[in-house]
Amino acid sequence: GYENRALATEDFEDETVDAGEIGAGHRVTALYEVRLLDGNNGGAMAPGAVLATAAVRWRSTSSGSTETVETPITMADVSYAFAEAPASLRLHAATAAFADWLTGSWFSADRGTSPAAIGEVVTGAAAELDPAGLPGAQLTPNDLADMVRLAGTASPSPQLPEYEE
Repeated sequence: GYENRALATEDFEDETVDAGEIGAGHRVTALYEVRLLDGNNGGAMAPGAVLATAAVRWRSTSSGSTETVETPITMADVSYAFAEAPASLRLHAATAAFADWLTGSWFSADRGTSPAAIGEVVTGAAAELDPAGLPGAQLTPNDLADMVRLAGTASPSPQLPEYEE
């Protein structure tokens, strides 16, 4: 995840630095949470106020040149209630939360994430989505709900003794 990235900020646009690029034919979903500064609920900001800019870069297979597309994220893009977000976004967020929980991510622990809470989001989103799942998905929403439920009932792995030479 981004929280443990090894790439220096000044190297983000340096094409000579290996940045763990995504190969041709591969795809990835990136979810970013944008939080306003403490005490700012955004109410005083105009709907067109720019909060951030999302940029995607790629190398064109036809020309070999690097191309960039930037999109501003404005206050009009902000949803103040997670429950109001589209079902597909809620499902993606629950999937990411589940992955964080499985890996013991500090982000997950900091939020008190649990399989029960993740399962509620998955079940709610699944009720609004095609049972076959999202286009290109490997799992259906109901498959994910089953995995989350099973993970919540599983016993943790035993702590292995430290190896001594």
